[in-house]
Amino acid sequence: MPNQTALSQRSQISHSAPTPDSKSNRPLTASSRKSTVTSVGGRPRSGNNPVNVARVRASLKDHPNLGVRHRALSLGISKSTLCRILRNMKLGLLPKTILHHEEFAIPDSVKRKLLCQRMLQTLPPNAVLLSSGEAQFYLNGKVDKPRFPFEAVENSNPQERLQDIPKVTVWCAISDMGVIGPYFFEDDLAVTPKSYQTMLEIFLRPSLKDIGRSLGVTDIWFQQDDAVAHTSPQTLHKLRQMMLPGRLISPMGDVEWPERSPDLSVCDYFLWNYLRKKVFQRRPTNIEELKEIIEDEVISIPVEMCRKASSHFRKRLQKCVEADGEKLGEIDLRLDL
Repeated sequence: MPNQTALSQRSQISHSAPTPDSKSNRPLTASSRKSTVTSVGGRPRSGNNPVNVARVRASLKDHPNLGVRHRALSLGISKSTLCRILRNMKLGLLPKTILHHEEFAIPDSVKRKLLCQRMLQTLPPNAVLLSSGEAQFYLNGKVDKPRFPFEAVENSNPQERLQDIPKVTVWCAISDMGVIGPYFFEDDLAVTPKSYQTMLEIFLRPSLKDIGRSLGVTDIWFQQDDAVAHTSPQTLHKLRQMMLPGRLISPMGDVEWPERSPDLSVCDYFLWNYLRKKVFQRRPTNIEELKEIIEDEVISIPVEMCRKASSHFRKRLQKCVEADGEKLGEIDLRLDL
């Protein structure tokens, strides 16, 4: 009878007292429920308080183009609390007006240009850049990166619903020394902060140690995009523990990465498209076979090809600056190696 005991304690009703009727019990139950929700240790639990309002204001100033999910994660508050604060601040910003969308607004292009300039100035010429990312390989020949799909038209059936097609989520990181990966997210096809942090701990950390021991490389920079799993406070903390200080290129990282910029990431402008062509030439028939072929093709990528693909990174940053931060054109997204 723990629930009855708790109710009687909150409502100050003795076990021996007469049982209240339905009319008198209703306000007592509502009152006890209200006191439980609104007070913990005598303080209101609402996240809509002056401290959070000030943090939201600072976040809007520092990261004006951050989406609702990313902003809430970075601040450690819920999306509903963030939306309520925005409304109460009377900013005229409904959630839909600051969600991610594919077309760049003017502030985005300005920010992209500035961040590309900063990366060109900050990244040492001889540094090793690990450009990382995830993609979903579907058994019908589609490789999907959010907002940046590559289609294998010859294997695709437009009548198939995408959610019904078997798929596997793959993570890789590419540098001029080769490819780290692939890593397959077995349990979470949609990568979560928890599953991403697990990958960092059990897969990337040992790989970085191996690189350091075998090649003597220490000046390693790690780049990731604006996926929600990448930018949670816990993920960023873990990455900063793993990487040397100041060498994390990411939204809210040591060097900020421009959001919605797959045209600048080595994985996006080269690796996934290259793997798509190679993998589906072999026409896998099931998920296990698909995973084996992906592993084979990743291992088979020549180091010289990785070196040439990585060398385009700085060139693309420079092109973005010259284009005043606008997205690079369709021809620029195909890397002919």
